Amino acid sequence: MESQEMSVDGNPSLSNPDSGEGSAVVDNAEQSKDSRQSQAKEKLDGALNDTSDKLRNLAQKVEDYGRGASENVGQATEKVSEQLNRGAQALQGTSVDRLLEQFQDVIKRQPLTSIGIALGVGYFLSRIAKR
Repeated sequence: MESQEMSVDGNPSLSNPDSGEGSAVVDNAEQSKDSRQSQAKEKLDGALNDTSDKLRNLAQKVEDYGRGASENVGQATEKVSEQLNRGAQALQGTSVDRLLEQFQDVIKRQPLTSIGIALGVGYFLSRIAKR
């Protein structure tokens, strides 16, 4: 009688050294995971480009609004428009992988600030979700 290898949780292990079935299942799962990750990255890259375009459109609208306003409002809208355009430029052509690297770098350099921002965002999201 063949003995089945048991995993830590007491269930039969997927990787049985006597057969290749377990490794085939694991390989298929890894390929499927890689495929889903690739598709998700492509969608996120497209969303980043769309967001960049929307920021540019918003910057143009803000700038147009400021043209007909008083000098102080015009200066303020010009600054906002410049910042929106900078944000759009930063997102344009940036990949998800590059953004993740940048986030990780910032978190490593300023961990306490990052935790504070995360807590603040979480708090505001929870307030919005309660409404």
